[in-house]
This record gives sequence, structure tokens and C-alpha cells, in this order.
Amino acid sequence: MVTLKNKKELNDFIEKIPYYIDFLIKELNEKGISGDYIYFEKNIDEVQKFFRQNFFSYSEEKQDIIRLGFWAFFNKLLMDNLGGELIITPKNVYGSGTPMLINYGNLYDKKGKKKWNGIPVDSWLNTILLDKFLGTLQSTVTYIINKYSNGNIKE
Repeated sequence: MVTLKNKKELNDFIEKIPYYIDFLIKELNEKGISGDYIYFEKNIDEVQKFFRQNFFSYSEEKQDIIRLGFWAFFNKLLMDNLGGELIITPKNVYGSGTPMLINYGNLYDKKGKKKWNGIPVDSWLNTILLDKFLGTLQSTVTYIINKYSNGNIKE
């Protein structure tokens, strides 16, 4: 499984987000799920279904690139709606070595201080692959955007 080991690898991932998203969309299209980023942004269940049905049919090398596509797609989607920044998930947190979104949306405590709360989207992928995802990825993303939005949800 692919992991990020340092800030340079994280920065390389961030720089290549458009490439990884394009790669993922190409794979979705090749599996007969036609659409572009905007389509899949509104039809997240199609992405979830693709991973559940197809991920293990790929070689380990291609699985790594598709996993990077998942990270890129969902981090971009959340950041477009909520802002934030990516860090490498710490070793003591589930999904260590993967990108984690922090400092996003309207996360403030009672004193008005920004709260630290991270979203490692790789945990979503792992629960999809284990067929243990509760509900749908679409409902999870919608809930997060609605809960943490500053009122400027991207339509």
C-alpha cells in the first residue's frame, strides 16, 4: 500500500492531484462509468461502487495509483467546499502515512479558537474495500460539507 513518508512526498502528491484525479476518472470511464470530475462530484456513489467492485482486480502498482486518485478526488472535493490544508496523518491515527485534511470549515470551540479535527479519506476507502462502510460515501461527504460549511457550499 502506498504511504507518504515526508513533507516532500506530501507536496509531490498535492502537486499531482489533477493528474491522479484524471487517472481515476479515466479508469471509471474505462469501466463503463462515463463522466468527468463534475459528474462524479455529484454522483459519488458511482465512485464508491467502482472501488468496491473493481479495486482488487488491479495489480498492486495500479491499486496504488488508483488509491492516490481516491485521496486526490475526495481531498479536492472537501477543500473546494471547506478549505483547509493537507498534512500526513500521524502514526498514532488510523490511516497514518496518508493525506489528512485539517483546518477546514467552521471548526471552532466555545472560545472561538479553531479546533483541530482531521479527515483521513483513506479510512473511507479502506472501509469501502472491507465492505464495512456504514451508509453511502455520498451521504458522508454531504453531511461533512453541510456540518462544517461556512455557508458557502459549492453548487
